[in-house]
Amino acid sequence: MKGILGLAVMTLVIVPLIQWMVSWFIKRHNANQSSVTSEIQDKDGEEQERWKRKQNSAREELQRDHMAKAAGFKERILTPREDAKQKKKEELFCRFLGPAWKGKGVVLGEDEGTKTKREEEFSKNQDKCTTPGQKAAALRRIQSPTPQPSSQKPVRQKQIIKLPEEPEETAESTVLVILRSPLQTSYRRTISPN
Repeated sequence: MKGILGLAVMTLVIVPLIQWMVSWFIKRHNANQSSVTSEIQDKDGEEQERWKRKQNSAREELQRDHMAKAAGFKERILTPREDAKQKKKEELFCRFLGPAWKGKGVVLGEDEGTKTKREEEFSKNQDKCTTPGQKAAALRRIQSPTPQPSSQKPVRQKQIIKLPEEPEETAESTVLVILRSPLQTSYRRTISPN
């Protein structure tokens, strides 16, 4: 029992002593850690600023490179492409400024005899023709119009509806009829059997 009593006393003395020593070591360790972390935080803040400066300069450099590439692409490819499109539009416009065809026209389905007669008539009247339109009219063979078969339908006459006279308002079995249309509204009195 003496051994158990001695062990209990030693436990009561040693446990608080160990707790006090652990708390003292923790406080001292925390004090050392705080000074180290403040130094690390200062270093981290400087490193972050340097990192941000490097990142911004790298972005600006990439943007300058991209702008230079875009300007080169525009100069080498886009501008010549637009010039070619504009030139093509101008050629198309100039091509259709004049008549769609140039030169002599030939009527199809003519035999040589009628063709030579028209050319002889044209050579006689050539001094009168001054414009290309007049020359083409002189060469053109005018055909007599073919009569069209009469396919006209006989004209129907309008059917006129004659309405009876309106009865007086006081007459027996009189009804008021209202006719509405988009143009007007009409009122008419009539006898109910009608």
